Amino acid sequence: MEKDGAPLNEEQKKTLRQRFAEMTQNVNKEDVVRLLRIFEGKFKKVRDKLYHYPPFRVYVRQCELAYEAIRSWSHGEYELPWQIVGAMTAALLYVLNPLDLIPDFIPIIGFVDDIFIITLCIRLVRGELRDYCAAKGLNPKDYGL
Repeated sequence: MEKDGAPLNEEQKKTLRQRFAEMTQNVNKEDVVRLLRIFEGKFKKVRDKLYHYPPFRVYVRQCELAYEAIRSWSHGEYELPWQIVGAMTAALLYVLNPLDLIPDFIPIIGFVDDIFIITLCIRLVRGELRDYCAAKGLNPKDYGL
């Protein structure tokens, strides 16, 4: 893995940055509801594939933490700015889409774009997720924060 989370060429990185920015701007509350409805079932498949590879475990944990933060926000248990909720929702919906820039059915390589999107998202929301960890008694280091 490169420092920015994925061995992608510059054109792919540019495309993913643009796609993430667009998704983040366009996410709405219905997207949050959809994410909350589908995450656990769909992410289990992603988790089962990635957790066997130690370098990917931190990304799995980051996705799970982001989901928990969104769920807490949606239940009124924790305050988050909409921009943060939107970024995390967009990133998680991207990860759950098996037919994204690099299709997930391609072993290991299919998740490289997902990891890049999660890396972009975590850079944006790191402080808020650290605060969430503190509020919930979690260790941010367990999530690579």
